Amino acid sequence: MSKINKIRFVNLNYNYNTMKIDDEKFYLDGENAMLNLRNGGGKSVLVQMIMAPFVNRRYRNTKDRAFESYFTSGVPTYILIEWKLDDGAGYLLTGMMVRKREAASDENSKERLDIINFIHEYREKNEYDINSIPIVEEKNERKIIKSFTNCKSLFEALKKDRQLKFNYYDMNNPVTTKNYFNKLEEYKINYREWETIIKQINIKESGLSELFTKSKDSNGLVKEWFLPAVENKLKVDEDRIDNYRQLLDSYIKQYRQNKANIDKKAKLELFNELSKDILTCCEEFIHTTEKREEIKNYIANVIAYLREKLEDKEKEEAALEQLIESLNDKIIELQYEEESIKVYKKQEEIDTLEADIIKQQELVSESECRKNSLIRKGNILECAKIHRQYQKISKELQENEIELAVFSKKNEDNAPHINNLGFTIRGILQKELEITKTQKLDKLQLNKNLEEEKESINNLLKINRNEINSLTERKGCLSAEVSSFDKLEESFNSRCGFNLFRNIEAYFDEERLLIIDKEISDEGNSIDKERKNISEKILQNEEKLKSKESEKLRNFAKSSAVKNKLSNKNSEFEKAEEEIERRKEIIKFIDFEEDKVFDYENIINAFDRKIEMLKEDEAKLKKLLDNLNSELIKLKTGKVLELSKDIEEKLREKDISIIYGMEWLKKNGYPLEKNEKLVKDNPFIPYSLIMDSKEIELFEKELLDIFTSSPISIINRRELETSTNIMNGDIAHLNGISFFISFNNKLLNESELLKLIDAKVKEAQAVQVKINEKSENIAFYEEKRNIIKYSALTLEVYEGLKKEISNLKVEASELREREIALEKSILSIKDEIKNYKERVQLLEKDIQKNIDKAKAFKELLEAYEKYKKNKISLARVLEGLSAIHNQIEKAESRISDIEKGIKECSSAINFYNIEEEKASKGLAEFNIYKSGILIEKDREDLISEYNALTKDITSSEKELKNKINKLNEEFNGIHSELILKADKYEVKEVEYTNETFDTQKEFELKDELQKENEKYNNLKDEHNKFDKAHGIAVSKLEDLKGKLKAKFNKEEPKTKSLLIDKNFKLEIEKLKLEIVETNSKKSDVNKVKAKIENNLTSLNEFNNLNVTDKVDVNIDLNELDSAVGKLKRDLNNVKAQENEREKNLTNLVVDTEIKDEFKQESLFKEPIQTLKSLIGKPREFKEQLNLVVNSYGLIMEKLMADIELIEKEEGKILESILEYIKDVHENIEKIDGNSSITIGTKRLKMLNISVSAWEENKELYKVRLKEYIERIREQSIKALEQNEDIEDIISNNININKLYDGVVGIGTVNIKLYKIEEDKQRQISWDEVSKNSGGEGFLSAFVILSSLLSYMRKDDSDIFSRKESGKVLIMDNPFAQTSSAHLLKPLIDIAKKSNTQLICFTGLGGDSIYNRFDNIYVLNLISSKLKSGVKYLKSEHAKGEEEKEEIIASRFKIEEQIKLF
Repeated sequence: MSKINKIRFVNLNYNYNTMKIDDEKFYLDGENAMLNLRNGGGKSVLVQMIMAPFVNRRYRNTKDRAFESYFTSGVPTYILIEWKLDDGAGYLLTGMMVRKREAASDENSKERLDIINFIHEYREKNEYDINSIPIVEEKNERKIIKSFTNCKSLFEALKKDRQLKFNYYDMNNPVTTKNYFNKLEEYKINYREWETIIKQINIKESGLSELFTKSKDSNGLVKEWFLPAVENKLKVDEDRIDNYRQLLDSYIKQYRQNKANIDKKAKLELFNELSKDILTCCEEFIHTTEKREEIKNYIANVIAYLREKLEDKEKEEAALEQLIESLNDKIIELQYEEESIKVYKKQEEIDTLEADIIKQQELVSESECRKNSLIRKGNILECAKIHRQYQKISKELQENEIELAVFSKKNEDNAPHINNLGFTIRGILQKELEITKTQKLDKLQLNKNLEEEKESINNLLKINRNEINSLTERKGCLSAEVSSFDKLEESFNSRCGFNLFRNIEAYFDEERLLIIDKEISDEGNSIDKERKNISEKILQNEEKLKSKESEKLRNFAKSSAVKNKLSNKNSEFEKAEEEIERRKEIIKFIDFEEDKVFDYENIINAFDRKIEMLKEDEAKLKKLLDNLNSELIKLKTGKVLELSKDIEEKLREKDISIIYGMEWLKKNGYPLEKNEKLVKDNPFIPYSLIMDSKEIELFEKELLDIFTSSPISIINRRELETSTNIMNGDIAHLNGISFFISFNNKLLNESELLKLIDAKVKEAQAVQVKINEKSENIAFYEEKRNIIKYSALTLEVYEGLKKEISNLKVEASELREREIALEKSILSIKDEIKNYKERVQLLEKDIQKNIDKAKAFKELLEAYEKYKKNKISLARVLEGLSAIHNQIEKAESRISDIEKGIKECSSAINFYNIEEEKASKGLAEFNIYKSGILIEKDREDLISEYNALTKDITSSEKELKNKINKLNEEFNGIHSELILKADKYEVKEVEYTNETFDTQKEFELKDELQKENEKYNNLKDEHNKFDKAHGIAVSKLEDLKGKLKAKFNKEEPKTKSLLIDKNFKLEIEKLKLEIVETNSKKSDVNKVKAKIENNLTSLNEFNNLNVTDKVDVNIDLNELDSAVGKLKRDLNNVKAQENEREKNLTNLVVDTEIKDEFKQESLFKEPIQTLKSLIGKPREFKEQLNLVVNSYGLIMEKLMADIELIEKEEGKILESILEYIKDVHENIEKIDGNSSITIGTKRLKMLNISVSAWEENKELYKVRLKEYIERIREQSIKALEQNEDIEDIISNNININKLYDGVVGIGTVNIKLYKIEEDKQRQISWDEVSKNSGGEGFLSAFVILSSLLSYMRKDDSDIFSRKESGKVLIMDNPFAQTSSAHLLKPLIDIAKKSNTQLICFTGLGGDSIYNRFDNIYVLNLISSKLKSGVKYLKSEHAKGEEEKEEIIASRFKIEEQIKLF
């Protein structure tokens, strides 16, 4: 791990948002640092925040505060940590951007925070380093935190920039989270260390003291910490413990299986030999049983077949009778339907005529009403014309009479009378004027009302005409859709072969639809049933075929077995001959004569003696090979000097590196010439240890307290290249002492060294070849011995082979005959299957047709439902059209009347206007008469009198009288005419007095009346035609109903909805033809039925047989008697043969059961008893026997191999586990390798771990391991015998703790640490550490932790470098227990020695603490001036170098940016 260069927090809120960090940076420069903050100021929070980017989610929380609780808004918080990479490799920025998750972002997510972590590697400071990365923006001289979304977009852009090594990771995504931590591991930032160590030591203040609380003694420390650390380090490439568990599981199970294998083998061979005869007898028994069952089954199938045929024929006969009856009924029904259709058609004709008559009568009545109305109007107009003449003559008469009267009184004073007449006339005219105005207003209102009604009717007509257009369009669509159903109906009948037609009402018979649906369904079910039946027959035939083929295979197998057996026996016989010859050759190696070929014991003993001699020679050669290999290792490693174990241990205790001179020469990288010169100048280098000055000084000051058997030369590393000038030839003179030194310079020359190594390798290989030759000779003699030892060949076996071969030849001939018979039967069954399959293919096509038919019928029904709806809709549309047309006709008639009324109103209004004008003019003449006496006379009399009095009279009295007489005659004539016509026309006076005569109106009225008369006459003629046709239709309908009663005894025709118009004659002829065909079929069925009944009677004695396997029965009914007789004879013969063979099988099994070898042996006893219980079931007996024989065969195959392999397997397992324990042992000793520091003037190794000498105790460890594995083996075997699983036993015992403790002993690991007091230091055991004070215990825990971290990080392949990789420890208030200077100084020295950066948060002070740190930040909480109760954390760099670049600190306002989404 590298070290932390800088830490930066942006927008961090804590203590429930009462404490804030705007933007603070802490420059650490990879050095130890102390951050001082008062208690309660947030030290634990800052530690929690620094750890957050390097641990998984569940490790971010502390006991007191959940990580997510710090983030309460959508404004992000940034935690940035810059690492200074080892070896000047640059910088690594690790950062976390976190905010409270918005509800809209992902409603289904359980995450409450949005977290993005990012990593940026760079060589030097840049615009995206920890100081410059643009997470804060400047706007209007204010700094604003960049929003989460914008920052994520920035990260995405940086990620895509190929010039940058930048990536970001969504920590809510498990995949990217894993990628993030994998990336950190590339920089040796291991999240497991942060989670298991840094997290643990910060659970509470000074938490390091609690890290080893469960390890109060050395045993606990080794078990809980040292061994797991060693296991993890050794488990880099593979999990060796898991491999050992699997190997041991396999070994134990193999070991259990190999007990008493030899005894078992002999018994197995005997059983297998006896089983051959048993199997032969069983197969004969099975064959006989199968034949009996086959005959019985065939007879049962014949009976079932005939019964089924008889039932089918009876059903067929009944069905044909029912069909004939049904066809006759159909003919009658068709005739009835034909007559019914005629009745309905005639009734429809009558209904249509009646509707036409009613409609025509309505038209006639309407025309008659209009005609009478016109006549009445003409009469009124005629009366008005006479009334006008009447008024004219009356007026003229009155004027003349008055004029005559005036003439008689011309000498009298007329002024008062004229005034009274004028006053009276003025009143009358005023009243008439008012009446005229009122009548005019009435006519105007009537005219207005008529205009409005006309407009309303016109609007209604417009709507109705639009509705007619819409309905007409709708009618066209519906008619088209209704018509389209005709094609669908025709298509269905054509495709599906049905005669489905709509009735005369254009609807289907619903019952007919149900019948067709049932027919289709029944047809489908029938076809499907037939297919299933045929499929079952196919299956039955296939089963039968399979049975026959199985029988054929069994026969073939049996034949093959017999042939193989015969071949094997021949082979055995040949092998026996060959083995005898081979034995003769083998015994020649031990100088035995050929006649001793069966002298078993003497042959084996002679081979054993020979093998023992060869093994002694092999052991001597192996010892020589070990010595050569030792020399070879020295040549390869350069260890010319060998130190004793004690000396190596003492040197390690002093933390002195052991570097051999020869090893240094090989790996210093110098050229050969320089190394030769170095050896020449100082010949002791290859035989010496190389140390630096400090190590030699330490060596001089502190004695090892150990003795040496020979001097050990030590050379200072600085003086390696210094010439000694002490050599004279091969003699070195050194202060009165001379040494003979002859160093082989070839060891320095890589090529020469390789030659030496090669020569030594060849020498070792030559020895190995000899060993291999000895091994091969041993193997050769063991092989020859084993051939004799495990051979089953005896003289008795040899003679028995000949007898068996003879018997097998006879059996092979019988099986061949059976094979030919089975082949014929199989061919017959295959033909039947072929025929059935062809039928199935046809049925499949029929099924598809049926499916298509059902689909078409379904489509037809769906279309029919739509058709019915359309037809109903069409009827409604037609009804609507008719109603609207009627409304339009009435409206148009009403408009015509209204127009006439409007015209009359216009005439009346004109008349009233004229009358009003006349009245107004007349009134103007009489307005001068304002007062007077009213005279009771008619208006005309008064006016005439007034005119006579006011004008000059020119006529004579006689003339006036003559004129009056003439006018009286005219007046009386007109008055009589008016009275007579008014009475005749029934016209009231008011009607003609209010009517104004107009000649034009008279002509128009006459024309209109003429037209209406013509229309009326035409309508009357049409009505008479309809009435005549109706009478004829009613007469014919009565005739048709009479025919129904006479021919079908039916009062009424068939329901109209059930009738379909069709070609009845053709349909009836078809049915008659079908009746003839059906009668013919019925006659044929009766003949077949009688034949079947006769044959069934002859098979009554076999009625108790049941069908076990369906087979096809093909019997000629004419030859049924002979076939049944043959079946009975065959059945009796097979039964007798079956009893005989069952008896033979029983005897063989009993003979085997009573043999001494099998009586008490459970391996054989239970299977034999099982076989005995299955004698009556030969097939099961055979399966069981084969199962037993096969299982015994597998057992025998493994017996010999397992016996030999089990010991080798055990040796390999023990050797491998012991090697692993040795590695563990050596690694435990390495844990204290970097724990030496100087305290005062003394060099102390703060942690000293000593273990027992491996080589000295190696044999003891082997014995312990063997015993340990044997205990596990015995325990596991007991579990297996109780049918228990041994996985838990092995897992619980094969682990690093138990293996090391059981073989070496965890208690043999001696752990010593120094107790540091103010004035002295003394070594104590780990067991005593718990008794130390809090500070001393903290220091001891730190030493252990530091050593473990150094050990885990140490690269064992680098033997020269003592460099420690950088490490970081963050501690919360570590000085609560460790504030004394005498404890803090070694703690800091240990940290420096292990290259560990300490970042300590504390509230304590004092020189004892401050003096230990080169980098100190003082953190203060400053109250906000703007927000009450809020404090801002500000840092002061109290001690340490400042970063070179200028840093500008400022507070900024936090604002939300505009959300993009």
